[in-house]
Amino acid sequence: MNPSNVMRPRPPLASLCYSTEVDEEDFPARSAWKEVQGEIDRHLEDAVKTPGVTALSLTSHPATGKSTTLMRHIAELALASKAPRLVLYVVATEIEAQFISSWLMAHEALDTGAGVGGLRGVQVVTTEAMVRMFTEERACWPSHLTIVLDINWYPSVDDEMALALLLRRAGEIKGYDASQGIHMAIVLLMSGFESARTIQAFRKRLGSISQIKLATHHRYTRLAHLEGDWKKNVRRSIDRWHGRGRVVIGARQFDVCEWKGLELGLPSIVPEPQDPTISAEYTLQTNLWALVEDGALGAHGQVPFALPLTNVSLVVCTGEIGPVARFDPALMQTVVYNRRMMLPEILRVFSWGVRSDQYSSGGVVFAAPAADYPDLELGAEPERDDLGAAWNRDLFFLVLKVYKVWPGLKEDQLPIRSPVDVYVLADRIRALSVLGCLEEEGEGWKCTELGLQILRLRSEMGLTLGFHVAFMLSRVVLMRRHSHASRLVVHVLIHLAAIAHVGSSQFFTIKQPIDREALVRCFPRVIPEKKWCAGSLWTGLGLYLFGHRHSLFSDTEESELEDTFPKIDGVEVNIDMGDTIVLLIRNFAGHVGVTLDQDNDWNMASLTEAEIETIDRELMWAWLHRTAMFWPTPFPEKYDIVNDMVSLAEFRISMDEEVIDVSGVREESAKENEGGGAFYAIYEALVETDNGDDPRTRYQCQEVTWIPGATFEDVKEKSTYLWPDAVGRVFVR
Repeated sequence: MNPSNVMRPRPPLASLCYSTEVDEEDFPARSAWKEVQGEIDRHLEDAVKTPGVTALSLTSHPATGKSTTLMRHIAELALASKAPRLVLYVVATEIEAQFISSWLMAHEALDTGAGVGGLRGVQVVTTEAMVRMFTEERACWPSHLTIVLDINWYPSVDDEMALALLLRRAGEIKGYDASQGIHMAIVLLMSGFESARTIQAFRKRLGSISQIKLATHHRYTRLAHLEGDWKKNVRRSIDRWHGRGRVVIGARQFDVCEWKGLELGLPSIVPEPQDPTISAEYTLQTNLWALVEDGALGAHGQVPFALPLTNVSLVVCTGEIGPVARFDPALMQTVVYNRRMMLPEILRVFSWGVRSDQYSSGGVVFAAPAADYPDLELGAEPERDDLGAAWNRDLFFLVLKVYKVWPGLKEDQLPIRSPVDVYVLADRIRALSVLGCLEEEGEGWKCTELGLQILRLRSEMGLTLGFHVAFMLSRVVLMRRHSHASRLVVHVLIHLAAIAHVGSSQFFTIKQPIDREALVRCFPRVIPEKKWCAGSLWTGLGLYLFGHRHSLFSDTEESELEDTFPKIDGVEVNIDMGDTIVLLIRNFAGHVGVTLDQDNDWNMASLTEAEIETIDRELMWAWLHRTAMFWPTPFPEKYDIVNDMVSLAEFRISMDEEVIDVSGVREESAKENEGGGAFYAIYEALVETDNGDDPRTRYQCQEVTWIPGATFEDVKEKSTYLWPDAVGRVFVR
């Protein structure tokens, strides 16, 4: 990876996109909102005439002009005093904001003023900017406001908070006297299906919301069927489907990197960056820029937008999404899995072709697994709006953010949408209180110093930072702030956090049997002997420190071992990921205020027993709710069964792919008279397999690291809960 790429300028979207002006008589779906223009106009004009707040939802197929021609129309109404005069359009990503701003500016409908003021026209902002505007910057809500909000199928924490702020403000205006002269019109844009949870939330706050659903849809006259063997030669399939222009492939995140026959550069638009040192937004920017030169694009099904690119001749949608994170209420755990696309997601991928300049002339071929989606008609299956990070991987962050903005509120008073499962919120609140991130305030909760530090760190870093890593780094910050933390311990924790951020299995892979003697010979002195058997994180640290000491992961071209890692039977080290970890360690150290030793001699120092216990304790707290218990007697097969301490469900661990030495751990545990052979380990990942409904085969723990049982005594001392009751589910189904 080239670190200089991080500073590349934003791409000019004008070089990628074309004007979406079309002959609306021939292609009415491209401006389908005009079917209900009268209803929209009346809604906005009523908001001008009558003080208070009104809400309208507009649901249609993707690519029906909501973001472009409708927004221009609303701007014209505001200029004519037929809608509240300030128009604020809120979208999920910076890419969308750039494109829509460029389009509106070209059509003289963009407000070029800065901030939220009294200027007329449309101002386009992201949900992140809106949240910052009305929380950190404490901007005042305008008295005459038309606010248009895109409802994202895959809401981020900022998307959910922007909606919550709007719900809160709408509820406040509902209680105002008409003499205060507040006029707010809310327009919610929904693509593909109507979000029932969003409608319910507005009804709860306002009593009612007007709902419009458009039936007009696009014509896919050139529809190709994906055959079972089409992936065997992707290039041949593309040529057969008339792939002579740009090709957009909607697929799982990493599939397109593995398909044979695709001999061309394939930038990918994905919801999460594949490079963990770079933000998701930068990844989108870079890959869009690559489209200027490359003829193909991989578009992950959960990307919340499509753009009108020039010369798209083929859109291929595989009907599969993954890997993505899902919060499972039955387990109270986040699980990584692959899933079948919903039909609205198929149509969103197709909208890359619908928006192309080639669509009007019938020059776009749409390929999909037609056997699964025979009619391309919406409403044939239940749709979900709980698939985004806010209600899954980032649920802890969402709860913290909510209580930072609205401390002391009871759960049923919070302005966020209700979770799909009523028990989820209560369980996550309890978990955060056990971790010391929330404390009681009035009838509700508020963020502690640790909770606020976690949010601050995540915001400052701009990376897709997982909760467990953010928690550990925040504890390092507070450790240095309030005590005399060992410099050696701080160095080790920062390195472990970087390895966990990329994922141990991304840095090195295991295939048993392994040569453990050769493995431990790589470990520097800072890896204590009792941790040689401990598993993923300690092994990853040992391998990284060895490689870094021998310049294998440095940014210079000099290398004592010519960029090859010493051969260790059963162990393969990813050199490129080592380079990534170097950058992450520097990044993490800078954000926690630590200056790293340039000579790296600290890794040849020896940890004291007290320092080892401190590191174990920090790992335990960071992954407290990702702890499993190994049974006293090992299984004879090449896998083991463990009990998850949150759900008590039994999960599988493939011992062929894990570096933990179970027999060695049992020996170390026996020295401490712990567990009679049973022991605890934290796991970095939980993956859902295709092996039926039995948890023993359906769920697999990965990347496990042993934590001594005595470490968990700290849970009772710090949280007043006994272990393992502290992490058990609040509600058992």
